[in-house]
Amino acid sequence: MQNKRRRAHRKSRNGCRSCKQRKVKCDEAQPSCSFCTKHCIDCQYPIITSGSLATQHTAESNVSVPRSASAILSTPVIPASYPAGHNWSTRDLELLHFYTTSTCFTISNLPHSQQLWQQAIPQLAFSHPILLRSLLAVSALHLIRSSPDREYEFRLEASEHYGFAVQEFRAAISQVTEGNCHAAFGCAVFIFIYAWASSHGRCKVFLSSEPHTDDDGSAVEWVRVLRGATKSTVGISYDTMVGGPLGKLFFLWDADALSVADSCAEDIAKLDALATLWIPRPETLSVDETKALDETLSLLRETYVAMATMGDRIDTASACLSWPIRASDLYLDLVAKQSPQALVLLAHYSLLLNMCGDLWWLHGMSRKLLQEVHKALPEKWRHWIQWPLHELVTCEFRYQS
Repeated sequence: MQNKRRRAHRKSRNGCRSCKQRKVKCDEAQPSCSFCTKHCIDCQYPIITSGSLATQHTAESNVSVPRSASAILSTPVIPASYPAGHNWSTRDLELLHFYTTSTCFTISNLPHSQQLWQQAIPQLAFSHPILLRSLLAVSALHLIRSSPDREYEFRLEASEHYGFAVQEFRAAISQVTEGNCHAAFGCAVFIFIYAWASSHGRCKVFLSSEPHTDDDGSAVEWVRVLRGATKSTVGISYDTMVGGPLGKLFFLWDADALSVADSCAEDIAKLDALATLWIPRPETLSVDETKALDETLSLLRETYVAMATMGDRIDTASACLSWPIRASDLYLDLVAKQSPQALVLLAHYSLLLNMCGDLWWLHGMSRKLLQEVHKALPEKWRHWIQWPLHELVTCEFRYQS
């Protein structure tokens, strides 16, 4: 029998690093391959300086360029030859210096909290690499704003530090103790700051492109990073956290002492009117679901009053982020299912984000959130979000001027 000649197999060496590490076939789509897009992974391709295969092979061992900045807390892209120990460089010292002289003052508007982020956090970080590396990752992103000519350099630094921090953070939260809970919480804060700040506004805030994209049917995105990172540390050891070096971060306001000022009475009336969307209860909602909507609206109302009336006596960023953290799982399920009532309520969260519009690491989130809601909301419901849309335009004009 005549032997048939097997067709030569041409193996491409142009696939992204993520697919190579996971030993899956890369379709080499640009700017992000199908595998990385499906799994929300930062897609990185090797730099190719020549058309020859030999040169391509050499380039694969060089530094890679991020082609998509949408990676969040999903599996981080870590170089295949990631060193067991990090060789600290003068650039790391530059990042640390920039953090203590600039970045730390952008996380909170309160002087006593700024002092905590400037002093207590770095001191804690020296004993906990996950906190130090996440700190440096955020500092690198922030430094790009004042040194745009070094953006390529600092994005690579940020990606490396973040990859290490996320990998070790997963290990840390699997066994939270009194010894690591403070560092893990600090790392969690930097992780969700990085998650949005590194995305160029392309990552999803609450909703994915299509409903039911995950195995569990959930379509909630950025908020999962925020809730997962913080609850995994605070929920297990709250008393220890409150009594520790970061304890001041957990005292936001006294709900019993809040009162609606005349200046925001009209706004509160608009929020209260949202309850008519589920009272009386429509057939499409269960009793538990209407209760979840009521509780979430109450939280939104309370947070709005606190942020609108307390001025410089409240940490605006912490207050703003407390709402999605405190919201119930059932409410987020309604958001994932794209319930119109839940989406209308979610659109009004942008009112809180607008109050933090001057923070570089939250910049653009309010607009992105309203875009997501407007796209998912049926036409007949859209008149319910006219107020948030109007406030967004007003806010953007104010900050641009």
